[in-house]
Amino acid sequence: STNETVVPALVSLAETESGQRRTRHEELFLFKHTPTELKVFPRSGDVDGGTVVHIGTKDEFDNFINSGLLRCRFGGVTVDAKFVSPRVVQCSTPKMLGVSNVTLAVTENGADFVDAGYFSFLPLPSIISITPSAAVSNEGATVAIAGTGLDSLSGDATCRFTAIGVGLSGAVEVKANIENSESALCRVAKGSLAVGKHQVTISNNGQEYSTSSAAFSSVGQALVKNISPLSGVHSLATTVEVLGDGFDGLNPRCALLDSSGEMVTSVYGRILNNTLMHCHLPCPSLTKNSTVSRKYAFKVFTDGDGLSVSGHEIPFWCDPLPAIRALSPSSISISSNKKTPISVSGSGFRRRRGLACRFSSSSGLIVVLASFKSPELIECELPALGL
Repeated sequence: STNETVVPALVSLAETESGQRRTRHEELFLFKHTPTELKVFPRSGDVDGGTVVHIGTKDEFDNFINSGLLRCRFGGVTVDAKFVSPRVVQCSTPKMLGVSNVTLAVTENGADFVDAGYFSFLPLPSIISITPSAAVSNEGATVAIAGTGLDSLSGDATCRFTAIGVGLSGAVEVKANIENSESALCRVAKGSLAVGKHQVTISNNGQEYSTSSAAFSSVGQALVKNISPLSGVHSLATTVEVLGDGFDGLNPRCALLDSSGEMVTSVYGRILNNTLMHCHLPCPSLTKNSTVSRKYAFKVFTDGDGLSVSGHEIPFWCDPLPAIRALSPSSISISSNKKTPISVSGSGFRRRRGLACRFSSSSGLIVVLASFKSPELIECELPALGL
């Protein structure tokens, strides 16, 4: 019949004995159109079995019946199927001996199987590394995954970001773009991940995920507002005070970048509070033109991933160490009650914020700001000593 409606018919099964008619039993037998246009999700699963496969009808008039005889057949292995709705049944894959592509079929009566296409049995994928390993939460990121066993046959590859300490209830799943068996890309949308550390896993079919993982940090929007001082000395380290916001929770690196954007030096920063950190930052050594000042860009990065959290680059100068030739006057009375201008002549002086003179004695140190006059001259005002 071409009619797709289920047609019930009561059929009597009987036998005749000694010229007498005797009915053995009666049962309801259904004649129906078997669904032939089927969609399957997912199309691949773990070789160890246990993948839940959903088989649905494409046509709303093609329906399954809850006959009690629903079965799925993977290659030569038949398993029970579960009736979910008139348009969907599901079954769990059996364990296979190895990687294989098999024909998937489904039956409603335990006898007549309908081809549902292919199904692939694959080993679980694994993750070797990810890049980047951190991103600013409200900026999002495209995470590149390097691994093995990545497969796009199913079309359901998924990356999962699970917040450490929260569990799967807080997991975020995004579609994975499989490039080849060793690389994939996953796009994390802006604001989709809570600030904190996450465990990244990947699945070929959206169900079974890799047992190996990689750590990913979602950081808040940190901002560097200012640094002091704005210069250092070639080959020497300077403690740079970094003022800003959102430093808590970072594992920061302070770095200097040259004009091409290449990082020439970097050190871990020490966070004092959410708005203040210190970096003991060395200026690069110069083998040539060591008497020339070099301009760099100061930036703050999260550890190891090249993610800038500075917001902007701050100019930082590395200068040659200045030399002092003479002071004028070279001495004052310890009983002086007046401020005394001291002219310092030498070489290598630069007009820098924080330019200062330091006077040391047995009674301690005196540091005063200096006025820049020329590369060979600065002036410092020594306060009244009144001793």
